[in-house]
Amino acid sequence: MRWYLEEFFGDAPSNTQWGTVTPHYMMGTGDADVPEIARRIRAAVPDVRLIALLRDPVKRALSHHRMATLRGQEHRTFDDAARASVVPEALDEARRAPTETTSYVVQGEYARILGAYLAVFPRERLHVALTADLAEDPLATMRAIFAFLGVEPSAGAVRASAKPARRAATSRLPGHGG
Repeated sequence: MRWYLEEFFGDAPSNTQWGTVTPHYMMGTGDADVPEIARRIRAAVPDVRLIALLRDPVKRALSHHRMATLRGQEHRTFDDAARASVVPEALDEARRAPTETTSYVVQGEYARILGAYLAVFPRERLHVALTADLAEDPLATMRAIFAFLGVEPSAGAVRASAKPARRAATSRLPGHGG
């Protein structure tokens, strides 16, 4: 833990709040499932404030498949991959040891994932926001996040958060409609 803090926050002023942004804490790994990750976070930083930014699970799965296909990791169509992902044995395996090409469905199981965090953290430590809300009203969404974190947003920070992100160049893949 000490290494992590030094590596990523060693230059942070002591009077500021800091944190990380990653979807990996919601996925699990081959050596730690989501409940174990939640327990480890709780043990290391019990007063942490967690933010879950959730995307429509179908859109998330399609995007995940598109990225895996573009990276050459996936060769199945989305329909074939999704069908294979919902077989009970495949779901169990993906929950235990998710990979880029087996977790299209399980990464969108938000109730299961957030439930693991709520089993070890009080509800007031978890803020849930939706990407649709962020796109629709970025100022309100960011203000809610700042309030949850207990920080006063500067006018510049709120304005900056309202700027739409530049869309990355995307390739259209057959069967994706995008």
